Amino acid sequence: MKVELQSTPYGGWTNCLRLTNGTIEAVITVDVGPRILRYGFHGHGNMLGENPEEMGRTGGAKWRMYGGHRLWIAPEDESLTMLPDNDPVRWQWNGKTLSLHQDMDATYRIGKSMHISMLPGGALTLSHRLTNHGPKSIPLAPWAITVMTPGGEAILPQEPYRTHRVQKTPSRPLVLWPYTNMADPRVIWGREHIHVRSDESLRAPFKIGFFSSRGWMLYRKADLVFIKYHPVHQDVHTDYGCNAEVFTAQHVFELESLGPFVRLAPGKSAQHVECWQILDIASASKALSAPVNQSGILPQRVSGSELMRAILAYHKA
Repeated sequence: MKVELQSTPYGGWTNCLRLTNGTIEAVITVDVGPRILRYGFHGHGNMLGENPEEMGRTGGAKWRMYGGHRLWIAPEDESLTMLPDNDPVRWQWNGKTLSLHQDMDATYRIGKSMHISMLPGGALTLSHRLTNHGPKSIPLAPWAITVMTPGGEAILPQEPYRTHRVQKTPSRPLVLWPYTNMADPRVIWGREHIHVRSDESLRAPFKIGFFSSRGWMLYRKADLVFIKYHPVHQDVHTDYGCNAEVFTAQHVFELESLGPFVRLAPGKSAQHVECWQILDIASASKALSAPVNQSGILPQRVSGSELMRAILAYHKA
């Protein structure tokens, strides 16, 4: 299927771009950001979450949630992480890749950019880049955060289950935040997966993180499945070694991946790549194929049968 880029208004913003193959579409605003606002099947609901109270707004010095997908800076520090992205971004389209550039901030002089391509089957590849335009090195990690539509469930892979007889050394690192309640009713600690459910009636924040050697996490709502693939690097990571995290509080539900923690020198960039896939499980083939295996954008291969087991482990609300 041919991939096209079209101009369109969306969510109260006048200047947005639709990247589509005719069946699946991504909508990106250039009035603020860089932000991806929508990813879904054409004519159907958005798999990304939206904050109606902030959609369409621009300008100002206060950071806004908006919704959708954003690039943050880890480890979390309000002065650096929550720099506002309320102004227009520069963009270019070369017929294959949409490049979005945010101007560097005045304090830390870090520039953010996203480079987005759609594969013929509708999967997205996203390259996130942080560039240090300042005079000093800055310790940081790229942090790619995707807000999901409420009402679904995240399914997170664990290291392969093995009996005590087979393996006696640890292999499932898990990181908890001070506010994480391990008895939270939204979480199920399974043998192969951790399930975290979206529940808009629960206001208390919940977050977990881990180092994932599997390189994916997914979110299922009814028959629609969003898969977020991320690289597996055996490098130093922030948050006690996490490259994957989940956060939820009331209507907010985030799938988060992190690149390696680096001391970014002046003039240098840190890059973090993801690949997204969306499926309608009612019509998807049981022989699920991960687009990262064909595109070669990530360093690891992902098992289609492993993904299908996770999808079928979904707990209906």
